[in-house]
Amino acid sequence: MSFEELAELLSHDPFNVDECVETLAWRSSKKDIDGETKLEPMVLHGAFCQTIQRLKDYEERLGTQAVMLESECVEEESRQRKKVKDLLQENQVL
Repeated sequence: MSFEELAELLSHDPFNVDECVETLAWRSSKKDIDGETKLEPMVLHGAFCQTIQRLKDYEERLGTQAVMLESECVEEESRQRKKVKDLLQENQVL
């Protein structure tokens, strides 16, 4: 499963675990000579391990982005507070 496909599955609100597992299993299955779908346990295991690793990487990236955004918000808040303070001082009536 590509990262784009995984991201699309994760975007559903609320996230449906069963649907994600079913989709992963379906995409990991193979058709045999007779045209019947055959589930390969080791292929499915590999797909699950790969998907879990991608989810961990995605979580790490989101965490990093969240920290950066929080930092930017704190800096912006500080700038805006200073700006308001300066405006109040400039417009203070004596």
